[in-house]
Amino acid sequence: MWKAVSAEVKADMAAYATEIGKANHDVLRAVVCWYLDGGLLGLLTDKLEVAVPDAEKLADELDSGDDRGLTAEEKKRRWLAKELTPGAFPRDVFGEKLEAMPWRGGDTEHMRETHFQPVLNRIDYTEHPSNPDLFVPEEQAREYAEEQGIDPDAPAFERKPYDDLTDDERAHGLRVELACRAARRDGKRALRADTVRGEVFDGTPGTRKMKDLMDRAAKAEGYETDAKGGAKRLRCDLEAVADGDVLADAGLTADTDPGEAGEADATPGVEAGETRENDPETGAKEEMDRLMAATPAMSDRGDGE
Repeated sequence: MWKAVSAEVKADMAAYATEIGKANHDVLRAVVCWYLDGGLLGLLTDKLEVAVPDAEKLADELDSGDDRGLTAEEKKRRWLAKELTPGAFPRDVFGEKLEAMPWRGGDTEHMRETHFQPVLNRIDYTEHPSNPDLFVPEEQAREYAEEQGIDPDAPAFERKPYDDLTDDERAHGLRVELACRAARRDGKRALRADTVRGEVFDGTPGTRKMKDLMDRAAKAEGYETDAKGGAKRLRCDLEAVADGDVLADAGLTADTDPGEAGEADATPGVEAGETRENDPETGAKEEMDRLMAATPAMSDRGDGE
């Protein structure tokens, strides 16, 4: 079926022919051939027919151990991943593999922080549910957790004993606990040092360690330490808490209103925000008003009674 070519297209083709010094029919023939070959779709198809095999070849080279095109970090992580699998491996073996790498680095804190988690992600391994120093395939860890009745997705501070937690995990647990208590009242709570040690950490850490954990927890937005009556305190202003993990683990959301999480917490060592309710003079006045209101009024007695 023939289709007329618009005058505008003809003019554009003639202008192009003049620009490149060709006859109009040469340009027309080139356009027709391009169209018969599939036009733009045909051009893309031709390019893909070349690009796809090249990509497949590159993938095969990477799988076979070809290091071309990889960064230094990627080379190290691929080597570590190959050395650590299959099977479970303890934490100290990772350090041994760092020392054995055919590249500079060694078992240093920087190397562990740089490569440990990326390597675990690469091989789909995770911490064993009941042994934080053993790493196993994620599927195996989940199966074991189900057998033992452990929630593998629960925060570390809920499923591991104190001694198995890192300081960051302990500080996170402290933030979550204080956020929960803040949500049950006016959105602002404070925990004294003795309460943190006795109630949050079951009396496990020493005094210095416990205060260090309070300082670590105070580095997050919405938390700070102060002193009242000679006692160190960790304070929480729930409205200022920006860590989504803290809010999620506390069962809260960014727009949770204070008081939605339950009744007031009367646990010793938990103090209200800086309000007038802590003022002894105000408290005494309110108590006197309450007693007076509860006292029956005496009626006027007549003379002679």
